[in-house]
Amino acid sequence: MRKKGKVKPDWNKFHQWEKRYEIDRLRKLEPIEKIKILDDLYKTVLKIRQSLKKMDSQ
Repeated sequence: MRKKGKVKPDWNKFHQWEKRYEIDRLRKLEPIEKIKILDDLYKTVLKIRQSLKKMDSQ
């Protein structure tokens, strides 16, 4: 006899699925989309780097 109530989710299976989904989605991107993502990442890293330099100089 099963107890009524919540079923405990299997988070490990979910995270494995999520990782496969992200990898598959990234593989299907057009080259220009990949370049845009890398450009955004580069700009973000530059902003963080500048912020860190400002913090160090104070």
